Amino acid sequence: MEKDFSHITRQKKCEISITGGSMDISNSEHKEIISYLQAHTNIRLRNLTEMPYGDYAWLRNNESEAVERKEIRDFITSKFSGRLVEQLEGCLKEYNKVSVILEGVWGSTQDGKLLIYKKTRSGAYYPDKFFTKIEHKDIIKAILSIRRYVDIIPTTCRESTARTILEMSLGIMDADLSKPIKRRDFPIWTRDEQTIKLMNIVPRLPEKVARELIKRFGCIGKIAEIIITDDSELLEANGVGKGTISNLKKAIWNK
Repeated sequence: MEKDFSHITRQKKCEISITGGSMDISNSEHKEIISYLQAHTNIRLRNLTEMPYGDYAWLRNNESEAVERKEIRDFITSKFSGRLVEQLEGCLKEYNKVSVILEGVWGSTQDGKLLIYKKTRSGAYYPDKFFTKIEHKDIIKAILSIRRYVDIIPTTCRESTARTILEMSLGIMDADLSKPIKRRDFPIWTRDEQTIKLMNIVPRLPEKVARELIKRFGCIGKIAEIIITDDSELLEANGVGKGTISNLKKAIWNK
């Protein structure tokens, strides 16, 4: 019988050994994500005994936060085996805030089956695998059931996941970032996830400038880091002046 998430409850948090200013990462996580985070923040690799629940964890505003990363295939297998319920129960007992990153691009076949896409070297996605016994609606139902207890954050690939985790740890990842851009005076042409997020959180930031910032610095997390270390570095990007930097500070760090 398939387990559900109805019995998950938030209980008193256990004592954990996370320290401020660093991120704990399970040593079973993918090297690409670990390398990216290691280049942008302080990390500590943890084994299964030291970190039995959660793949990423940190302290922010004196509260513990954790992320459980699930590629779509892993989400499917752990959903039906009941392992996902066990993992989320453990996270909810140990951390103040828990999020699940659901990584991958997926959709539905014409007859309603689950379809997974694969990314090519050029960055395009093509249909890779479909599941004859798994309905697309069942995955949606599972996601909705756990959203009552944890945040669900979709990402397209490992690179996107790494950037998202960095932003979350810095406190600049919230629900507003995923809302569509509302710009009545001109159309939006970009499809880049980071550019769209940056335009969402910085009022009146021109698309051309947002694209240039992301192209030069890579992600919002890196831009946020530069703002508090040496914001003059941002002036190297075309179209960025002191007014733009001031707007970035207000939008990202409320300064």
